[in-house]
Amino acid sequence: MKKNKKLPLLVTCLLGMLVTLFIGVNTYAEKPGVGYEIRPIIPNTQIDHDRGYYYLQTEPGKKQEFSLSVFNTDDKDKTLEIILEDGISSNQGTIAYSNDPEKKHESLVNPITEIVTLQSNEVTVKPGEEAIVDFTLTPPKEHYEGIKLGRLIVREKEDKEQKGISQSYQYALGIITSESGVAYNDGKTLVLDKAEASIDLGSKVIKGYLYNPEPKTIENLRVRSYVTKKGDSKKIKERNVDNFAFAPNSKVAYQIPWGLSDFESGEYTLHFDAANEYETFKLSKDFTIRADDAKRLNKETAFSISTPYFIIVIIVIINTLLLVLFVVIIKRDKQWVKEIKEKKKKKGSKKKSKKE
Repeated sequence: MKKNKKLPLLVTCLLGMLVTLFIGVNTYAEKPGVGYEIRPIIPNTQIDHDRGYYYLQTEPGKKQEFSLSVFNTDDKDKTLEIILEDGISSNQGTIAYSNDPEKKHESLVNPITEIVTLQSNEVTVKPGEEAIVDFTLTPPKEHYEGIKLGRLIVREKEDKEQKGISQSYQYALGIITSESGVAYNDGKTLVLDKAEASIDLGSKVIKGYLYNPEPKTIENLRVRSYVTKKGDSKKIKERNVDNFAFAPNSKVAYQIPWGLSDFESGEYTLHFDAANEYETFKLSKDFTIRADDAKRLNKETAFSISTPYFIIVIIVIINTLLLVLFVVIIKRDKQWVKEIKEKKKKKGSKKKSKKE
């Protein structure tokens, strides 16, 4: 009986690197409490009592009071900070909050941080006791459309003398004021003010400066944005975003990533097409990248296509070794084939001589 012998197939040289990153996290058998609780005390001017935040109806120039209950569930005194912030638009397309004037648009007048005041910015509560924090709302004397949007934050006051990493918890509670109480999420105006090439966090981007001049939110926008050469329809770069939102009277530095390719001088157009159930926006803005600006921005970016010299050396060495290994395998394979043929030939001659 003949024995079939299969030639061994060598698969060698598996090169790789396994890198495991461990991020330290705190784990608990039970989620710890923050040591205090808050509860809004809803006044009679609340427009919608089913909402868990303040949604207050105002009259021009007429002051009103509203309060917040803070209860200490810890076994030691709690000193808490109370902070007011205005609603703004984030560059990521969400409604955010801040008291930084640089992040607010000039069309935002009489914001929450100006018309709402509190007696003290902090309160100390003894264990097992409740404290009432009072706020005064003084609306503008002139009639206003839409809403004023903001929030209050309650957080434990940090101990400046404490060293090391500390965990910080906070509660946030929305504040909306309105004279009419009608729908406020159907904003119909959006302006693309200007566009330019820029660097953001080390990356090349095209920025489009958008703003919502109305005292209403624009929500659930389906955005399709792109950059073309001026007068051309071919898309050079694009960005698509769903559920984009604008706060009332707010601005956004909308970005389209340019990637690793260099900026080139020329005239371009930024297109911003967006739509929701209430409105469709088709905005565009021409802009120019000058040669000196392109050169400067390309130099400033932290991300560029460049390979360190030692990486090139390693790649050459690895490729050389693989080539040598491949040649050795081929020669060894031919050697094995030759040896097997010779063995078969010798066996055949021996059988023939025995028969004779």
